[in-house]
Amino acid sequence: MVARRALVIGLCAALFQWGTVVAAAAPDDPATPKSAKAAPKSKKKKPAEAPKKADAPPKREDKPESPPSSESAVPADAVVITEVLYNVPAGMDGDANADGERDPIGDEFVELYNRSEKSVSLRGWTIANRLQADDEEAKRGVRFTFPSFDLPPGGVVVVFNGHESRIAGPVGDDRKAPTSPSDTFGGAWVFSMRNENRFNAFNNAADFVLLSNKSGTPLDCVVWGKPDTDPPERVRRVVKTKAGDPKGSVARDPEEEDVIVHRKIDGKPCSPGVIPSHDKEREPKDDR
Repeated sequence: MVARRALVIGLCAALFQWGTVVAAAAPDDPATPKSAKAAPKSKKKKPAEAPKKADAPPKREDKPESPPSSESAVPADAVVITEVLYNVPAGMDGDANADGERDPIGDEFVELYNRSEKSVSLRGWTIANRLQADDEEAKRGVRFTFPSFDLPPGGVVVVFNGHESRIAGPVGDDRKAPTSPSDTFGGAWVFSMRNENRFNAFNNAADFVLLSNKSGTPLDCVVWGKPDTDPPERVRRVVKTKAGDPKGSVARDPEEEDVIVHRKIDGKPCSPGVIPSHDKEREPKDDR
């Protein structure tokens, strides 16, 4: 009897253990409501944030486009040397600056012409002879630097040496441009180097005058005689004329290369501010 009871107790214990194992391995009953299950602690949802607006690109300050400089907008050979008086003739023929007196230094001049159809800024441009072309600190020689000034298309500039001269205005210098063209010199814009040293002059026998832009690029050059210093190799145009006393200036048509004695053009010793070939076009024709 006792053995039978022990057997029953063992079977019950075995059945209990078997049921516990089955219950642990069995999946959740789909029929069991979720509320009956031990739900994990719910996390509080954050309120939905409004979508962020895309960052607006930084405001760009629209700066007005600066117009191209008048120097870069025109050909390099737009402005050329059209006349040089390096050997002032004797007598009143040598009074090129029309101040009533002949000065062998003060009446020297260089004439430039803008043959393009646009204004050209001459600010920082230089006119120099062989002594100061590469040495602006030289005590002798000729050198002039233009102030802020725009040469209009077809415009003419005359730069006088100015030594002991009283040139009638309006006249500019290396600090300020003239206020208007000069009627005395054919409507040209007149400048004076206001030279105070008689050694700051061209050499009559052999020299050159060099025109360079503000970057120092040589643009045009007129050579006479056989100077002891050659013009820079980079000069775009070099024109040579014979040495000697031309009894006046040397000049050329803006469209031509050759420089000739001015007297051979119209019989005059010089014509600062007036280009002979253009002056002839303005002369009335004889219809007879």
